[in-house]
Amino acid sequence: QTPRKQVIAATSCQEMFKIKSNLISIDFNNLGTSNVINMSGMFEGCTRLTALDLTPLDTQNVTNMSGMFNSCESLTSLDLSPLNTKNVTDMSWIFSSCVGLSSIDLSPLDTNNVTDTSFMFYGCTGLKTLDLTPMNTSKVVTMQQMFYDCSGLTSLDLTSLDTRNVMGMSGMFQGCKSLINLDLSSLNTQKVTSMNSMFLDCDSLSTLSIGEKFAFVGTYYNLPSDTWYSSNGTAYISNGNSCTIPSDKADTYTRK
Repeated sequence: QTPRKQVIAATSCQEMFKIKSNLISIDFNNLGTSNVINMSGMFEGCTRLTALDLTPLDTQNVTNMSGMFNSCESLTSLDLSPLNTKNVTDMSWIFSSCVGLSSIDLSPLDTNNVTDTSFMFYGCTGLKTLDLTPMNTSKVVTMQQMFYDCSGLTSLDLTSLDTRNVMGMSGMFQGCKSLINLDLSSLNTQKVTSMNSMFLDCDSLSTLSIGEKFAFVGTYYNLPSDTWYSSNGTAYISNGNSCTIPSDKADTYTRK
């Protein structure tokens, strides 16, 4: 006799499998989640999971996926196509510390209502490529530490990011040790109030492009210490804490 699917009456699966480090597989075919609105931290700390079939999950009413796959260190691939994310507003920490993922296909995700992408790829040291094109970030208000310690990325195309409503960019690229070129010319920072440590430990960064709608905020955004030259050869100094590059001049600056 086929087991009857058990529909969850509660609205939360928050931390349902959190820190179940001994789990090597999860079968939730008989678990109905149509009523669930909160899946934050659902698989957090499931460090031994090497694969995860999300097909049985009904996520049409979920609004919170914060930290959903946080620290799923052994995942080498993740098929997000079964997820319905049209109502999700919080994707902070969702893939953080998924160190086994070399890429993440974001195309199945509907991010039209997402307001929080902070720490989204935090500690994803295994990422080699990241295509952000599928993401709609027009409602996002914080990108704090979004790419923190993505130390395996050598390039990052940000042209698809809509940052017109973003207020927080602290530590956004902190620890991206392998990034050589960073083009910020498409970013709009008119509402940003904090950029502290934005480029801290970006040791390989050698060129930085900024556009007409980009302005540095504060002084502690931590560009690598060195002399940076504008396209006309004007020299600007960064001592790690403060930098003399102007905040209102679109140009490409080269570190020498």
